[in-house]
Amino acid sequence: MDSNINISYNKKMESKLNDSNPDEMAQEIRILETERCFLRPPSVDDHDEVWTAAHHEANITKGMLWDPPKTKEEMNDWTERSVSGWKQGNNLSWTIENKNTKEFLGRIVIRQQENMKNTWYMGYWIHPEQEGKGYTTEAAKAVRDAGFKIMKIDTLISSHADWNIGSGRVLAKIGMRHTGHNPKGFIKHGKNVPEEEYKMTYDEWLHLNR
Repeated sequence: MDSNINISYNKKMESKLNDSNPDEMAQEIRILETERCFLRPPSVDDHDEVWTAAHHEANITKGMLWDPPKTKEEMNDWTERSVSGWKQGNNLSWTIENKNTKEFLGRIVIRQQENMKNTWYMGYWIHPEQEGKGYTTEAAKAVRDAGFKIMKIDTLISSHADWNIGSGRVLAKIGMRHTGHNPKGFIKHGKNVPEEEYKMTYDEWLHLNR
């Protein structure tokens, strides 16, 4: 287990860790802490930073399902969906921030997959000005461990656009296994975006942390 990762959850749930379902446990997870970062639920205070990241010349959204918002008001809907996801316990998103400076770094999410027994998908993005500093790997490890240790999920999956080599490195660093190339990937603006797919099971996570 990564010794520098702490998971905050409601103490009243501590006795239920071994027999609670993932949705119940997800409701209790709010703050994840790594060596340099806090992960917390998104808020309207993040909107300015999300805007600058999405509209940065690096065009970070080209490998994701969403497009840059056309207005800052549009981001209110995003925040409301995040709140709803936490309440329902099936779509949990965090803002990644610098622990010391409180600077916005990016976003990470884990969401339950329909018709896939206790399988959750992890996605993330980092502000272009914060890339290459290891923040994404720290955040991904924290969410990975929260999923398996607290939520008791069976399988964690992820993917990235096939040209996004950096994202592939992050997934490899946290121990996820490359399962193949998906030429159809996802559809954006009427075109297929090929993806590389990754997976980790609960048993693989246990082996990784022995």
